[in-house]
Amino acid sequence: MSFPVPVLLIGFNRPLFTQRVLSILRQVRPSRLYVACDGPRPDHAADAERCVQVRRACRQQPEGLIDWNCEIAYRLNDANQGCRATVVGALDWVFANEHEAIILEDDILPDLSFFPYCEI
Repeated sequence: MSFPVPVLLIGFNRPLFTQRVLSILRQVRPSRLYVACDGPRPDHAADAERCVQVRRACRQQPEGLIDWNCEIAYRLNDANQGCRATVVGALDWVFANEHEAIILEDDILPDLSFFPYCEI
């Protein structure tokens, strides 16, 4: 069974954090998942590879960690827009398509009990 409330996952350059959030989402199985990722900063050499790893994790298997049936939409910045612009843009994007959503950043690790609470 899948979870009916859409989830927006906002990521950047922290693949391990993103993988942890996806491990929780794997148990919840949202039926609609939105993924928004900022692009690498031009003055940080390690960002490019880390951003690729985050985006790869957010794909359906076999490439990524999403192993449940769901609709996935992506908003992936090619270049770094900064935290504020990325989050505001992601929120505008999701709420142009949904009347409600759970918003998670890559460093927010919710307990499983959080999701039924959001469904009320």
